[in-house]
Amino acid sequence: MLPNPKPYFDKVPDPGRETENKLHALSDILCKALCAVISGCDDWEAVEEFVEAKKDWFRKFLPLSNGIPSHDTFRRVFSLINPDGFEQAFSVWARQAKIVSSCLLVVLYK
Repeated sequence: MLPNPKPYFDKVPDPGRETENKLHALSDILCKALCAVISGCDDWEAVEEFVEAKKDWFRKFLPLSNGIPSHDTFRRVFSLINPDGFEQAFSVWARQAKIVSSCLLVVLYK
């Protein structure tokens, strides 16, 4: 079983999204995207559909109080986050999970 990525992604600096529009924690968005990409999703629309389809599973470890982020939210967040901060957190998680990180990084930043 893979380790929960949330504690690793909690360390990624939030890119300063507007407070009133911030409905989803950055680490929650990153966790949802990671799970979707590992499951084969290769664009933001597919990520949104995956999270929607698996929302009961996600509820076991992530809050969904504001629903599912839209594909536009996923796209916007990944365009704003610091790639180095994300890569560092992701790499630490990937080492713990004993998986190769470079392949997933390419897909997440596609």
